[in-house]
Amino acid sequence: MAAISPLEPHKRHQDVRQKRLEGTGNWFLLQPELRNGATANQVMVALVLFWHALEFLARESLLSEERACVVCLYCDYRDDKNQTPVNMIGVLLKQVIAKLNKSGLLLPDAISTLREHLNEQKNVDLGELCRLLGDTVKQLQRFYVCIDALDECNEKDRGAFIQSLAQVTKECSRQSLVRIFFTGRPHIDWNNLIKRNPALGSLDHIRLDTQPEDIGIYVSHEIDIDENSGCMNDKLRSEILDRIVDNSDGMFLLPALQIQSVLDQTTISKRRKALSTMPTKLETAFASTITRIKNQKSERSTQAPDVLKWTFLAQRPLSVIELCHALSVTIDPSKMQPGKLPLAYDEKLDWDNFPSEQSLIDWCLGLVIIDEETSTVRLVHKSLHDYLMLLHEHCEIFRDGHSEIACTYLQYMCFNDDQHEIGPLELKVSENIKKLRRMRFCLLDYATNTFGYHLCDQSPCTADMIHGLFPETINLNCISTGSLSEFLFPFYEWLWDDVHTHSEHGYISSMQIHLRLQFAIRWGLESVFINLINASGHSIDLNTKLGGNTMLLQASRIGHEGIAKGIDINSKDSEYGQTALSWASYKGNDSVVKLLLQAEGIDINSKDEDGRTALSWASEKGHDSVVNLLLAASAIDKRKPPIPANLVQLDSPTAD
Repeated sequence: MAAISPLEPHKRHQDVRQKRLEGTGNWFLLQPELRNGATANQVMVALVLFWHALEFLARESLLSEERACVVCLYCDYRDDKNQTPVNMIGVLLKQVIAKLNKSGLLLPDAISTLREHLNEQKNVDLGELCRLLGDTVKQLQRFYVCIDALDECNEKDRGAFIQSLAQVTKECSRQSLVRIFFTGRPHIDWNNLIKRNPALGSLDHIRLDTQPEDIGIYVSHEIDIDENSGCMNDKLRSEILDRIVDNSDGMFLLPALQIQSVLDQTTISKRRKALSTMPTKLETAFASTITRIKNQKSERSTQAPDVLKWTFLAQRPLSVIELCHALSVTIDPSKMQPGKLPLAYDEKLDWDNFPSEQSLIDWCLGLVIIDEETSTVRLVHKSLHDYLMLLHEHCEIFRDGHSEIACTYLQYMCFNDDQHEIGPLELKVSENIKKLRRMRFCLLDYATNTFGYHLCDQSPCTADMIHGLFPETINLNCISTGSLSEFLFPFYEWLWDDVHTHSEHGYISSMQIHLRLQFAIRWGLESVFINLINASGHSIDLNTKLGGNTMLLQASRIGHEGIAKGIDINSKDSEYGQTALSWASYKGNDSVVKLLLQAEGIDINSKDEDGRTALSWASEKGHDSVVNLLLAASAIDKRKPPIPANLVQLDSPTAD
């Protein structure tokens, strides 16, 4: 069932469950909207305490009847890539199948039929998943769907997901009672959401501000587990409880930062003073905590901001071990100058320079936490991410953070493997050694796949970093050698092997430049692309097909405008017979289409191997803006080409 969706909400739920403080939130279970929502025709929206709703519904379903199922989904702003409508519907389907299978209600051949269906498809279709979910839900009498932090799902995917849920609800309404519970911050237009999806039913709101008794329980717990208990007395304890509860502003996060700032002090007098001056607004608390982080002892004041930087700027959540590998690399930002990058190509990773897991959390003073179930490092709340993003956009924090991370990745990828050395007579890295290196050097996979994400097109060091990535000679003992094709398209693996096989541990000059250019295209580094061409003393034929595609075709597939001058504008790829214009139209890349239409000699009506034109692809994919651009061209043939009977969606080319 893992093939249906990569999302794992049960892990997040277990982590939330473990961290819940006993005795808090019980008042929530008495809310009439919650109890009525289990049976009445309602959709319920809460702002907090999702865990309580989930646990309550699970208990109710167990007590009432066997043919009831509670499924959940935790939305996460950090997982935008995997948080697609297909994956979100898919993970609900996985949970229903697991419930039916456990209860013995799943039809004997249902799982095998589903597996066969999935194996026949290269990509899972959203409509088909909705149909499968509907068919399984119809076997239930009650079906509860709990969606947490819906506001952390991007608006486009959120709309498609809710529409799909509404479709399933409508199809199952005669056989099953379907109830959906959402949590999310109030900036979502909930009324409009329900208006556009009437099958979801009516809408009930519960505004859940954290209650004073819950804050009191939490603050008392923090005082009880304080290691410096000698700096506490009954009077101070009472003062702390009264002031923090009064200034909690209806949230848990603010009191958590407030009590931390007080208990960090080393005497009763200092704690009382910190209590009187503690911030009473969340943004002020964030700023104050960051200042305290910077004012820690030397090593702490260096590591903690780095942890915050990596956690905030990483493309996806880093695991604890990945972050430790990253922090073990020593880079001096002051030495990052054009032409003089502080790289060492013959060094080995210092395995004794890893920070402790506890220091990652303790030294960040509550701003960073570890998700125990997934062992990933994350910011304490999305509100902190939003606060840091505002500062970052105004260059007030981590101004050169991405460049520093990129340089760290580059140094990491340049380390030598001290366990699996390759002899001078060998010409390439075996697949087994590549696998062993990826297992031992835990950051390697992430570094090779996201290095370009952290590069800035305008940074004076970017071109140097790309040169450092593809050096003049090959070192087979370098841990990233043989893995660099993953920067590019999968079909460039043959190119990398060809370079190694025929160059006797050194690049063929044109191949070296092509690899650098391919990398610049892959990540949309247009100015770097131009500079690499201008700086090259070699004659580079940009119309050369590598892996069946020219440079222009690759740029069009990804959505980068690139440079059209001097490139065969009508060149077709080897697999589908599509031109750059056809690819850009298929993907809905407006800017690329606009650029290509201005090129002299463009064949706007060029047909691929299936007889499809750029216009037919744009029209089928619903890219209205691209369709309008094409229709405005005087040479466009508006006749729709016939679609072969055997042509289905899964046979269409993809740029993934």
